[in-house]
Amino acid sequence: MSLHDCEFKLEDLPIVFISYNEPQANDNFAWLQERHFNVQRIDGIKGSDAAHKAAARLIDEEYFVTVDADCKVVPWFADVPSQTKLSPRINISFPSVNLVNGLCYGNGSTKIWHTPSMLSTPTHESASDDKHKFEFCWAFNYVAEKQPAGMVDFFSDRQAWRAGYREGAKLLMHEGKFKGVDFLKENCWGNFCRLLTWYTVGWDHKHGLYAISGAVTGSLMVLNGNYEADDIRDFDIIDNKFPKEQWLNEDIAQLSKLLDYPIQPLEPKLSKQHKIINSHNYHAGRYFSKFF
Repeated sequence: MSLHDCEFKLEDLPIVFISYNEPQANDNFAWLQERHFNVQRIDGIKGSDAAHKAAARLIDEEYFVTVDADCKVVPWFADVPSQTKLSPRINISFPSVNLVNGLCYGNGSTKIWHTPSMLSTPTHESASDDKHKFEFCWAFNYVAEKQPAGMVDFFSDRQAWRAGYREGAKLLMHEGKFKGVDFLKENCWGNFCRLLTWYTVGWDHKHGLYAISGAVTGSLMVLNGNYEADDIRDFDIIDNKFPKEQWLNEDIAQLSKLLDYPIQPLEPKLSKQHKIINSHNYHAGRYFSKFF
């Protein structure tokens, strides 16, 4: 039976594991191999577009799955079902639960791609227009599934800061552009709430304050209009921005003013409590809450 004609599970598709310099990459790859029989890996390819096209070139089937190296898939990964039928140009995203702040959305998600479309569509560093410079979702027929397929965690201060920084910048944007705080609040409320979570939740985690600091820094950069595309999408450039000292209080005061919204990071006990309470919003929340 064709996958076009039926619902399916992740075990039905080949997988490519994409890593760059994540501290937990080898462990997460080994864990994934134990749960899926058809897994390949690419490592160290710079640029999101280049890495995903390299992944697609490994595949001789019409569709494939990518798993990012900072994602540890759930034990029942192979049995995760899709409620979406496959079709050309489809991009299906299974969310990951972020163990630092408890968010569950497309950041670090497991994704299904149409192989010919991935190979023929320029995105990120290969894109010629603003709309496709930072996210895949604007270039494909994006579908967000509800059931998480993995967990995202950070294993160093630098990794946490980089992740927060990129999300702090990208979540402010719509179709690759920052269109103003009022536009964000009126049209992208979900992303505004995700930003507030990045700014305030995570202090209970070993590297959480760095994730918070990164998110604040990335947002301030966009709000002040002081950036180029590579400041958001080039990991090496971002890593060079990693500060030796954190000035969180001053930055949060400035951010609160620019967003016209009070921001205050939750102290560790409240941070963990927030994540546990919020876990009821996604499938298998009790399982994920054990890792907070």
